[in-house]
Amino acid sequence: METNYLVIHLANGLLLVGDVTYAPNEFIIRNPLQLVAREARDANGKIIGESINFKPYITMSDDTKIVIERQHVITAVNLGQGFVRNYEVVARQAFAEEKDIMEDVTDEELEAIEREVNEMDKEQLEYYERLLSELLTDNKTIH
Repeated sequence: METNYLVIHLANGLLLVGDVTYAPNEFIIRNPLQLVAREARDANGKIIGESINFKPYITMSDDTKIVIERQHVITAVNLGQGFVRNYEVVARQAFAEEKDIMEDVTDEELEAIEREVNEMDKEQLEYYERLLSELLTDNKTIH
């Protein structure tokens, strides 16, 4: 099944990730997860960056699709390839009833995905963290 994983930056500041389709005045997001940034600190408590995690967008709902009106969307960008597998693993766990997100993926492939994410080199992780940090920065002005 063809997917269109996007990061959607909403006017209220939230960042959502999901498989997105478009209608005339709305974005339809399947298996929406919210991007959450947390400070990463060294052993001395000094902030050394951010870690990015996914969590279900609305935890008290069983709905696997949400509709966001276009007027509430600031930007929509493709999810970086380094995050696709991680998104798919978390979405599969969060939306257990939604079987077709990765129905043809075997346990061995999932283990390989997890190894790939864990083995991502430091430079690659820093690159993606920097990109996400730029998305999360509130001091950018759009004219």
